Amino acid sequence: MRIADASILDPPTSITVFIEILNHYLYYFDKDPSIFDSSVQKYINNLVEMIKGRLEELSGTQGNAVSQIGGVSGVCEPDTNSETWVKGFFDRTMQGVSTREL
Repeated sequence: MRIADASILDPPTSITVFIEILNHYLYYFDKDPSIFDSSVQKYINNLVEMIKGRLEELSGTQGNAVSQIGGVSGVCEPDTNSETWVKGFFDRTMQGVSTREL
């Protein structure tokens, strides 16, 4: 995770990667909850807190620079709604977390 966090991805894309990682953990939790010991639960809690922190940072920087999902490219127009999309993606994931007993 540290490598992905320090990557050259733009902030919305980086946050999206972490949300995808969280979703994969939830998938495997649904398949076999017994594999989730306390260390995995701690890792998931840290991941959720890190995502929340990155979302707060994104809110602070979004006004200064236009970002887009997928990086900066001369081919695509910047998506000014990327912050809204990423927050919605995280909110939907957290709704799934709240229905499970982790």
